[in-house]
Amino acid sequence: MTSTLGTFPIRVQPLPGEALDSWLEALAHRLHTPLGDVLAGLGLHAPGPEQADSPSTEMLTRRLTPSTASAISQATGTSVATLHAMTLAHYDQRALVLDPRSGLAANATRWGRSTGSRFCPDCLAESGGRWQLSWRLGWTFACTKHDRLLADLCPQCLSRQRPRPPAMREIPHPGHCRNPFQEDDADSGKRRCDADLAQTATVLLDVGHPAMDAQRLVNAIVDSGTADFGPYADHPQTALDALADLRALVGQILIHAPRRALAERLPTDLPLTTDEVNTLFSPSEFELLARRGMQASKSAAITAVGTTLAVNILTRPDIQQASAAIRWVTEADHGPRPSERTTLLASWGKGTTETLRSVQLAAVGPQLRAVDQLRYRVRTARPSVQPHARTHQRLRSIPTSLWPELALPLVPPQHHHYPIMRPALSCLIGLVGNRQSIDAIAERLGKATTGFMASRMLNYLRGHRQWPDIQTALIHIADELDTHPAPIDYQRRRRIDYTHLLPDDQWAAIARQLGINRGSGTLARLFRNYLFLRISGLPSSMAPSTCIPVNISARSQQAMRYRRLTAEVLAHLDHAAEEFLRRHHVVDEPVTWHPPADILHGLTLPGHHPSRIDIKVLHRLIRESEMTATQAATHLGTTLDVVRCLLDQQPAPDTTERRPRPAPVTDPVRAALDATTFRALYHDQHMSLRTIGELYGVKADVIRGIAAEYSIPTRTPKEYRQLQELSREWLHEQYINRGRSLDDIAAETKMTRSNVAKRLKAQGIPLRPRGGASHSETLRIQTRARQAPRLLRPVLNSPAAEKRLRRFVIASTYPTLQKAARALGLHNSTLVNQINRLVRELGGPLLQRAERSRPMTLTPLGRRVVNAAVTWLSSHEQTADDPTTQRD
Repeated sequence: MTSTLGTFPIRVQPLPGEALDSWLEALAHRLHTPLGDVLAGLGLHAPGPEQADSPSTEMLTRRLTPSTASAISQATGTSVATLHAMTLAHYDQRALVLDPRSGLAANATRWGRSTGSRFCPDCLAESGGRWQLSWRLGWTFACTKHDRLLADLCPQCLSRQRPRPPAMREIPHPGHCRNPFQEDDADSGKRRCDADLAQTATVLLDVGHPAMDAQRLVNAIVDSGTADFGPYADHPQTALDALADLRALVGQILIHAPRRALAERLPTDLPLTTDEVNTLFSPSEFELLARRGMQASKSAAITAVGTTLAVNILTRPDIQQASAAIRWVTEADHGPRPSERTTLLASWGKGTTETLRSVQLAAVGPQLRAVDQLRYRVRTARPSVQPHARTHQRLRSIPTSLWPELALPLVPPQHHHYPIMRPALSCLIGLVGNRQSIDAIAERLGKATTGFMASRMLNYLRGHRQWPDIQTALIHIADELDTHPAPIDYQRRRRIDYTHLLPDDQWAAIARQLGINRGSGTLARLFRNYLFLRISGLPSSMAPSTCIPVNISARSQQAMRYRRLTAEVLAHLDHAAEEFLRRHHVVDEPVTWHPPADILHGLTLPGHHPSRIDIKVLHRLIRESEMTATQAATHLGTTLDVVRCLLDQQPAPDTTERRPRPAPVTDPVRAALDATTFRALYHDQHMSLRTIGELYGVKADVIRGIAAEYSIPTRTPKEYRQLQELSREWLHEQYINRGRSLDDIAAETKMTRSNVAKRLKAQGIPLRPRGGASHSETLRIQTRARQAPRLLRPVLNSPAAEKRLRRFVIASTYPTLQKAARALGLHNSTLVNQINRLVRELGGPLLQRAERSRPMTLTPLGRRVVNAAVTWLSSHEQTADDPTTQRD
């Protein structure tokens, strides 16, 4: 069909930027031919009944098929490329996305109505009514050539332009309104409005007006296909994505901004009509605009207002400055505004970029909960949540209890829960950029704290005036671990069993090698606990029982640690830790590690920085001035935790003189004197170290070293002397026959209670079970009872027995128990209960109660008890000052 088409006798050249339908209308007008005939001449329009199925100029302006473009090019002499540039396909994938089949713009990328167009009256006047393609875009609201807003409506019929295809059987009249005649028009003979659109009045703007700058920026984005300015500088975006951000931002401003704040920011030289003001500020129109969502306003002025305000935000140098510029939109006005987390974090639009999401998170950051501020990293240059794999790896780099070098600057000194705060801080660092709940993070980090407790500590920090810098510090630590993961896998170290860390024989070998006193088992437990904290990253509360010092206060533990811990001891302890880790297949990690403290440089934090303390001064205070850690902290104006942190990492040097190291244990002696043989000679036969040494031809200190290797405690000279003095017969007489307590025997022999128990066990004398039967007071009562008359022995069975008996004797002299109780200063029921107990223990009544005319009297048994009690009590020393023995 197209191959037989000829060329038009008259040719009309397209204008730059002209739309295809405008050019076809200009061609028909130049040929003075109905538009339908022109399309038929191009082979695009069939007259007659098939006319309804023929393509309209509006459809052709969307997209041209290759055959259609070739036919038009052949008939008009216009190049195919020029023809395609005159359709909306010219903006495909830049300002909108066209459906491949229908040619319609996708709703997600179209801003505004699918039909209709604004126009510039000056451009129409200059071009003879020719129509620009860009006027069809919802983004175009101003003419950058003439610096004026585009017109929305015909000045005569007040209708939009080009809402429907033109009439095919009429000759076009370029630059005039082609809308159908309105029935109320005064000229009833007219079929069309035909108003001269070039006469439409629009707002003229200055050359440097913000609205014009905004339009030029939009045009530049569309023409270049890329946005690389402001927040997009480090992460350039395609034009489609950038325009999606702009569309969402305009909608956020026009729909959700507080009306008062919006009114304050309206350009004063961009006048709005009454209808436009009602659209922005009338509740009913506002709700309609909100329901329309991201659809552009019909008004070029309102579009200019929204786009200008949005461009003012998106052209800021970075995300944080852009968020500050939009905060007037997200913050509540004087009236009530929704501030729930779901509202603040709701998406601003479809198809938006992570850059706009970052701007949103930074803008609403101050209104979010502290948990969400960390989760979305709102104080970073690019707020966002991070990939799960990255946060998962970070949790392996975080100890259960945060490194003290980083925890101390973060914890306010007045906060008295530093041991609780350290596990909580580890959870908070794991929370940065992490979608997981804080409970799940606490569980992953070893359950040293709970999500509830970590949230409480976070809320405490949130209320501190230095919370912004605290938040930034937590994010810096998290970013440092993401960029440079810790060389220690703390997840693996949390699973190690530390029960056999630094066994007693290993500590004894270290002490012997250094020539120091290995001390009691408490010292070994103390250094075991120190190593546990040093290599595990766990808090002390999670240490196994073998790593917890017993029968010693926390303050004494710390004092003993800093008195005994030196750089030389620490080196040997670290070597022991390396051996322990190798046994658990950890060979590629250091013993301990912490991130560089300078990652907190430049931040104003509430706590103390250990690095600001002169370690040499601290060492002099500890060694030369012999200060305690608490005294040194007060002298240095810091906290006790800071001093402990420093001394744990850099112990004070030892300035005391060491005693000579014991002679080394020779292999022949060790082979001949095994642990079983040593115990038999030393404990069973009670040989001294010197005697055993003479037996094997070595000195006593060699035998002492062997005992240390076997973890066999040695006796002091005093203990050895006492062992020789206490015979089995004497111990059996005192402990078994006489029933004396261990404390009594220890006091008489000048020994400790435990040593007496050892002697009894060594002599084969069974120990009494613990409890009342072993108490010295009980034994004293039993002895006194054996000395009393047989009649009174059943009642002398407790420390208060003599007092009850004495009160009964006194009460027997009164006419009634009520008067006796008053004289003794007792409640009546108390005295009655005590006498009833005597009755039960003695097996018979003691008193005859008083009657109306007869006083209380003693029974025969009662008289015998009183006589025996008076005689016995008077023959022994009593508590003369006891008020219960005095009468009123």
